[in-house]
Amino acid sequence: ESKTILESLINATRETLLLTDTEGNILVANETVAQRFGKTVGEYIGTNMYDTFPPELAESRKKQYDRVIRTGEPTHFQDERAGRVFDLYAYPFFDDTGQVTRLAIFAMDITERKHAEEALKESEKKYRQVIDNAYEIIIIAQDGFIKFANPRLFELIGSNEDIYSRPFIEFIYPEDRESLIKRHQDRLRGEEAS
Repeated sequence: ESKTILESLINATRETLLLTDTEGNILVANETVAQRFGKTVGEYIGTNMYDTFPPELAESRKKQYDRVIRTGEPTHFQDERAGRVFDLYAYPFFDDTGQVTRLAIFAMDITERKHAEEALKESEKKYRQVIDNAYEIIIIAQDGFIKFANPRLFELIGSNEDIYSRPFIEFIYPEDRESLIKRHQDRLRGEEAS
């Protein structure tokens, strides 16, 4: 029953889970990792994990895992294989003498997340270009102070003075201040600005 529960736990995750010896020989593997390499769990156990990777990838992963074996400290890193990006964690298992004899390895496929992050960066870059090149002044204020201003503000005030230490209200014409504050407070309350 314990063996069945353990196997169910190992196979419950949709991420790679491996237990290897210090040479990279696979002692325990879940179904996810076996499927990633087109094998059954039975076919995968007993093989050497380094034999399943291209030489450069095998070498870089071996360096990471050897460091865990040498230092006894876990590691976390990312790499890429066959167009997929993986987030990897390796944890040492110690024997009674304190020597590392096994490695527990977890690998998560984060390809979609990486693509989303890259798309977001690209979107932010475009957004920043629009903001920086806008003819209008664009300001973000919080707690009465400017937190961000695009270059147009500095062009119009004619200097690069430290605007971030001055209250935002100083940049509003005195005769417009009262109506601006009222409209802002109305918006905060969800009321239509008058």
